[in-house]
Amino acid sequence: SVVNGVLGAVASALLARSLGVAEFGIFTLVVTMMNLIIDLADLGMTSTFVRFGSESVAAGDTTRFQRVLSVILRFKLILGIAIIGIAIVLMKPIAAHVFHHVDDRIATYFLLSLIPAGLGIAASIYYPIFQSYRNFRLHSVLSMIRFGAKLLIIVILVFAVGGLSVNLGIWVEIWSVLIFLGLNVFYSPVKVSFQSGDDRNLRREMLTFTKWLFVYQIITLASSRLDIFFVGGLANANDLGLYSAASKITGLVIAVTNSYYAVLLAEISAQGSREAIERQKRRAMIGVALLVVLLPILAILAEPIIHRVFGDAYFGAGFILQIMCVGIAFTVLAYPLNAALFAYNRSEVFSMMAVVAAITIIFGNIYMIPRFGSVGAATVFSLSAFLSWGVASVYYLLRKRTFQRHTV
Repeated sequence: SVVNGVLGAVASALLARSLGVAEFGIFTLVVTMMNLIIDLADLGMTSTFVRFGSESVAAGDTTRFQRVLSVILRFKLILGIAIIGIAIVLMKPIAAHVFHHVDDRIATYFLLSLIPAGLGIAASIYYPIFQSYRNFRLHSVLSMIRFGAKLLIIVILVFAVGGLSVNLGIWVEIWSVLIFLGLNVFYSPVKVSFQSGDDRNLRREMLTFTKWLFVYQIITLASSRLDIFFVGGLANANDLGLYSAASKITGLVIAVTNSYYAVLLAEISAQGSREAIERQKRRAMIGVALLVVLLPILAILAEPIIHRVFGDAYFGAGFILQIMCVGIAFTVLAYPLNAALFAYNRSEVFSMMAVVAAITIIFGNIYMIPRFGSVGAATVFSLSAFLSWGVASVYYLLRKRTFQRHTV
């Protein structure tokens, strides 16, 4: 994750300097839409896969693992086709009515981004497979190859073509995701295929577990991804570019810390007793504390980092990043609680957290962005992270005595 963060930062720097503030904001908006589509085609099933897949692998039941995989594959195939189809129909009117003031070519960019979105949906099936087998090392290498290939393509375009455009940036995404998908197919610990037959009991249990995660994912996507869209819809292209620069650094930091969270989900889900879960959670609290103490350093160096990475044109994005560091801290602090609640099958709390975050993001941005621009959006980002952490903490304290390890 650290290597990917560095590669991603260099790629973002080249893109930002080559595109300029306004076009970099537009490109970030398009990539955010692409990632939103990929996430919509999941809706909690990846987390469910990790929950049931890790348990099956830990028990040595490869047959059950294949059945779990088949349920996930059918779900993602149906939902992925539906989401892409809806996007093709709605992309133009959405772009025309919401983002027309940003760029009149935005609809074309959105439609082109559906290609890497479709490839990303296919690639997303492999990460939980590696995660369930705890094969983090191999997947990390594949991920680094993906980011390295993306950076290499950008470097070639910048120095060979003489510059980048939003259109070329999207094609970079297409080729990097295609390379990543091919690597996942080749190195996957199990062959991805549909298994004949239907285990109704398993499917029912998985869908019962997923129902709250489904709600959580819908609301989370509506909140976590909407900040860029709110800035694009309620502010100008320059504000969008500044917020995009700060968001790139924020996203890289969260991606790095998420590597720890990914391990936590698999490790804690594989524990066989309540005592073991609590023991792992306490260890994890020490881990996240070590991560959080580094954030004040990032806040102090925010302006120099923005200046070095993105250039003088992005002056002001450092203050936005400083505000967002507060949100990063509370996001990281929630990891051990979330992983433990996940292992206890208390998935309803994630919906509560998502509802609070969504209300904060939606109404907060509507009020703050017209008045304070991208600074207002950063403030709302941190406030929503704090409130989500608060919901998880209060729920955990109030219900701790009733938690029992779920046994399948």
